[in-house]
Amino acid sequence: MNELMWRYVLWPFAWRAGCSVLVVATMLLLLWLLQLRPQHQALAELTVQQRQLQQALHPSIDSLATEIAKLQARQRESATTSSLEQLVNTRGAQLQNWQPQAQPSELVLQLAWREFMPLFGELAGTAQPIPQRFSLRSGPRLLTAELWLEPSDAE
Repeated sequence: MNELMWRYVLWPFAWRAGCSVLVVATMLLLLWLLQLRPQHQALAELTVQQRQLQQALHPSIDSLATEIAKLQARQRESATTSSLEQLVNTRGAQLQNWQPQAQPSELVLQLAWREFMPLFGELAGTAQPIPQRFSLRSGPRLLTAELWLEPSDAE
């Protein structure tokens, strides 16, 4: 070992300096790689966790389609279409005239402006479609809505 050290000392200064720098650089590179490896493993774990979270937040189209089908089936089971008679009964205080046997059937209601649009929502929930012909007359406090349910509408 002494002989190797003696030969090293006898080398020219430039070679000794270059060799020393090479050894120090190699050791620093090894230390850096050893330090970097755990960080790389942690990054890989974070990437896996991120993918799992993205899959949880953004489910596949197949799973969404299955869930939509389940919800639609539940809605069909629980949805009971109300009849026009039930609508007339609930709006009895507003009812002015109702002739279900006439052709076309006629429904006349007196209601406030804010109640007019919900009326069409309620009609959409009945077995009858929304009428295509209606007449509106404005009164001093109320609106008179005259709706005709034609056979072409009520299919």
